[in-house]
Amino acid sequence: MHILKANKKIRWYVAVTSVMENVCKEYITHGRNTKVRYKPVDITYFGGVYNLDEKYKGIPTFLFLGRLSYEKGLDLALEAINGLNARLLIVGDGALKEYCIEKARGIGTLNGIDKVEFLGWQKEEQIVYEMNRCWAILLPSRVKESGGL
Repeated sequence: MHILKANKKIRWYVAVTSVMENVCKEYITHGRNTKVRYKPVDITYFGGVYNLDEKYKGIPTFLFLGRLSYEKGLDLALEAINGLNARLLIVGDGALKEYCIEKARGIGTLNGIDKVEFLGWQKEEQIVYEMNRCWAILLPSRVKESGGL
């Protein structure tokens, strides 16, 4: 946190979890204030119930949401889904997009449905819809992260 001496001008640091606060403390100048701000996303927004297509019912479906880059671990999620009777929806874009599309082609289908579906970058309303049709969100990051914003 000593880049361009910006830390001398910062009075408060905000973390989204206490774990991230502890990770960052070694980089924060002694005497600076920290605050944990839990739930930076309004979770009441995710209360909708959607009528999903019959073909998806009973199929475990997971969501990867984020930048398609090595540190985010999407390749790990693709390897895992390959060995499961489950689906993976991918929302996002990035440097590994073509690699992931090629890897997904070899994974195949489940009950006639592609096991991996690339949706690209989406608006918030569509992301909320996808979250509601999935069993869980996968965050297979290779680095210490706050769980994504």
